[in-house]
Amino acid sequence: MSMLIMVGEEEVFQNLTIAELLEARIQGRTAGRLRYLRINEIGDQVCVSAAAPSYYVRQLAEQAALSLVARDHLQLEIDVLSTINCGESGFERKTDSKTDSANSFRSLGLSARD
Repeated sequence: MSMLIMVGEEEVFQNLTIAELLEARIQGRTAGRLRYLRINEIGDQVCVSAAAPSYYVRQLAEQAALSLVARDHLQLEIDVLSTINCGESGFERKTDSKTDSANSFRSLGLSARD
């Protein structure tokens, strides 16, 4: 495809799809720190979606993708998640206890003032 910019890698990777090339490049640059990495090709567009533990890792993924795909053919949907822990359960969003309490009250049909 015309959107690929691969210098000196055609022979090594000629049997791989764009998605496979991107996945290998992104995982390599981010040292496997992205979660839920998905790459979809839709026409001449490539969509990369994932969850990153920091803006730095998101930036590494973006730079890796841009090394193979032109910016106007790339759609990045990489969420940066604040983490409480990154154990077996994966990423967990930090939550505001006041918001959680208000949502709990609402689910019971009460307001936080009651």
